Amino acid sequence: LNTKIPSVCSSVDISDGKLTLTVQGEYEITLSLQLEKTGHPWKVEKIKVLVRAEGYDEPTTDILAVRLEARMAVVDQPLVEAMNILSDFCRLRTWQILNQQAFTS
Repeated sequence: LNTKIPSVCSSVDISDGKLTLTVQGEYEITLSLQLEKTGHPWKVEKIKVLVRAEGYDEPTTDILAVRLEARMAVVDQPLVEAMNILSDFCRLRTWQILNQQAFTS
């Protein structure tokens, strides 16, 4: 498996058959390799959004994980694509929090 690890990662951990990539202050994504033949090797195990503010719920990421996995299946550099999508998601999350704080203050 020849896959480029994006340079934006602040942490890369490989253990128990899983790859965990972290971008500090944004997100952590855990991936595994799929054993069945699905046409693409990556399975999104978990997405943890690190953009947080007191009083705000952590966003649900189930649908994001499914859509992210589908997108990773059709691009040449799936990890780069995943990181770009998650960074955009986190920027949107930051904007939403700041916007809500501005209107509730």
